[in-house]
Amino acid sequence: MREPLFTKRFIGVTVNKFNFSFWKISWIDSGIVLTGISIILGTWIIALLSPTLREGILGVNWWYISIFLLITLHITLTLQTIYLHRSETHRAVKFHPLLTHLFRFWLWLFIGAKRREWVAIHHLHHKYTDTPKDPHSPVINGLFKMLLYGLEVVHEAKKSDSVRTFEIHDYDFLEKNLYEKHAEKGPILLLCLEVLALGIWAVPLWSIQIILVSIITTFYINGMAHTVGYRSYNTNDNSKNICRLGVLGCGEELHNNHHANPASANFSHRKDEFDLGWFYIQKLVALKLASVRKE
Repeated sequence: MREPLFTKRFIGVTVNKFNFSFWKISWIDSGIVLTGISIILGTWIIALLSPTLREGILGVNWWYISIFLLITLHITLTLQTIYLHRSETHRAVKFHPLLTHLFRFWLWLFIGAKRREWVAIHHLHHKYTDTPKDPHSPVINGLFKMLLYGLEVVHEAKKSDSVRTFEIHDYDFLEKNLYEKHAEKGPILLLCLEVLALGIWAVPLWSIQIILVSIITTFYINGMAHTVGYRSYNTNDNSKNICRLGVLGCGEELHNNHHANPASANFSHRKDEFDLGWFYIQKLVALKLASVRKE
């Protein structure tokens, strides 16, 4: 996996046989980071100085905005695990067609998800777990690279021929002409809607939404779940269960359990483990909006 342009590794330490490498941020990356910070700070300053731009249709209530941020973040992470991961990738659960359309729209709107790429990359991850061909292994890339360059690691993985040729089962009109063809327009539309509702304060809100999803997905789940925690199964990889309560990642914390049995929709295998994603699936099954594949 190539490193960012002009980036040089300046120190690498080995802890418990795993490479934790730190990288200098390149001039290009520094410019991007500084530009992003400048835009966010500039937005806050303008919002303070210009009341006309400060509030949208709904006005600004920081309690409501904080609750909105947490709820939308949780829904996005939940749909990533129960829909993209357990349903689309492993076919462990099947949802009602109406729900799948809602799930697809939400993920397009909030993160610009390309379902085919997401599923293909995860198939590669399971096929080549923690080897040089793994699209996002902290064992190969280093845990801290998953934090600093997690998005680039995944971006590089998208160049794989396996991703380009991978086909999902229902590659329909909406997928071809909207969700995949115009993936980047989803988050832009979200920003426009939030600006309309909240005014210019929507810019930092939108930025935080994107950043938090990225950090939790690339560093916490893809990174830490193959670095720290306990193992219930002796799998041929470095997958671990980060903790017994799968709440923040909606069950993705129980990663070693998942690698031991990828076909299972339930990631909690012990009485003292809790998989929030599985809890939601059970409720949808009770409402006849989902069905779980028999193992």
